[in-house]
Amino acid sequence: MAQIKQYAVDTKAALPDKPWLPPLGTQITTPEIDHNKQWQKQRNMAVPIGLLDIPEEQSQKSLIFDLTEMTHTAIFGSSGFGKSILLQTLVMNLARQNTPEQVQFNLLDFGTNGLLPLSKLPHTADIVRLNEEEKLAKMMKRIRQEIDERKNDFQLAGVANLTQYEAEKEHLPIIVNVLDGYDSVTDEENRDDIDGVLSKILREGAALGIYMVISANRSGVIRMSMMSSIETKIALYLVDESEVAEVIGRDKVIQQEIEGRAQIKLESTNAFQVYLPNKEVDPLPSLTALNKEIEGLNKDWQGAVPASLPIVPVEYEVGYFNQKVKEWQENNAIALGLQLSDTTPIGFEPIRQKYLLIAHTLDEQLVLQREMLFEQFNKLSDKTARKILVDFENEVNDRTCFDQVVENETDQINAVKQLMANYVRAAQEDKELVPTFMYIADLESFIGATNFLATDFKLVLNKASKSGLHLIIQSMESYVGNSYDPVTKIVRENAQIGIVSARITDTNLIDSLGSVYEPALHSNEAYFFTARGKKFTKVRIPGRRI
Repeated sequence: MAQIKQYAVDTKAALPDKPWLPPLGTQITTPEIDHNKQWQKQRNMAVPIGLLDIPEEQSQKSLIFDLTEMTHTAIFGSSGFGKSILLQTLVMNLARQNTPEQVQFNLLDFGTNGLLPLSKLPHTADIVRLNEEEKLAKMMKRIRQEIDERKNDFQLAGVANLTQYEAEKEHLPIIVNVLDGYDSVTDEENRDDIDGVLSKILREGAALGIYMVISANRSGVIRMSMMSSIETKIALYLVDESEVAEVIGRDKVIQQEIEGRAQIKLESTNAFQVYLPNKEVDPLPSLTALNKEIEGLNKDWQGAVPASLPIVPVEYEVGYFNQKVKEWQENNAIALGLQLSDTTPIGFEPIRQKYLLIAHTLDEQLVLQREMLFEQFNKLSDKTARKILVDFENEVNDRTCFDQVVENETDQINAVKQLMANYVRAAQEDKELVPTFMYIADLESFIGATNFLATDFKLVLNKASKSGLHLIIQSMESYVGNSYDPVTKIVRENAQIGIVSARITDTNLIDSLGSVYEPALHSNEAYFFTARGKKFTKVRIPGRRI
């Protein structure tokens, strides 16, 4: 068992003529740490977390917890007995004593929002809740990548641990992964994914400066293979007495049903009272003081902070989108949405791509897709570029962004076919004509009205963009993805890029089997594919879910 440091604080140790100790208090505030002074010093992971009772020494001393010595730690206690308070005190004291360049936190709040106040610390990369599936997956991926990257860097440097690496190379922040409320992980598939990352931290993290602090209501919920890798265990009050012995061992002390009263095994087992995270005793004033202090920490810290997880809002307005895609608009490209993987824009770049296919499943998706597309037409920097709408079904109501509208009239149909032929001929002669965006509002009606031969339309798709005609083709997914019509097959098979609002398993436009368990897409979600469907990424387009 690692040795834990003990420092005397305002101790109520017995006087020589009175050889007894008063009982531990029930609400003890943490010793004050001046972050302005501590931030000027080297990293120090030894922080006070509670007042330790040592009867054999007739003393009460501050329990100084050093994560680099105690390593991975599990905190157990029944609901309402102080697990979240202990985590708050630990994290806050680490933040008060170390800069964001020295210590950083990944917060996984699976409990009752006990970690939420800590999410605004400059040291905190991000906070994730169990129901935030997308964000949780990204957090797990980030932790895995950090472990793998540090392992690789240490191997290249020929060192075995963080201390050796920092002596030879650069200083790295210690990363503390704090998980509150592990009991909430009940879904087996989800639990396997989470446990896989937690096990990786427990096996490999300590040498790399990556630690795990986890809380749970019961020790039995954590797998034995994981428990065996957890060095330090703390028990608050547990309703089931047998749990205490499992956590601490046979020499456990008698439990007291007091919030914040805990026990830890050092040379012997000792009881301690968890420090409150600040000077306030009552919950609401404590939270207010915590928020105010964290605001001050953010104000005082002017250096680098850990990057938050790249998350696309569940819903976002067109104005927010336009701020993200100004460079696209300046380059006369059509941004379509933001990638969920890294929040970067994706879309149609006419200089590099021949045409764009947009496939929808529901009318709600079509509405949002058109709103997004027409907004981007209006934002193109080249005001000389023509915008033509081909609408044979007369279904597009907002036509204000178009310079010309082609409807189901014989002379108009012939004119649009001739226009396409002119651009193909110009491309074959290496000439450029007036840049033109043509939006075909419905592929099926377009094919029926124009009677294009498949070979002729293939020339349009592959050649016209070279001379300046940029086609954007809209279609029901069920039609473009499944039709045996020769022209439709040409459109489907030659589409270098596209956006499809359907699950991967439900569309032939993406070259992947997908999963039948994938939930249905929301109206503002789609897949953007490239390389004729061989590569794809999930996106959200601007606009509210309908």
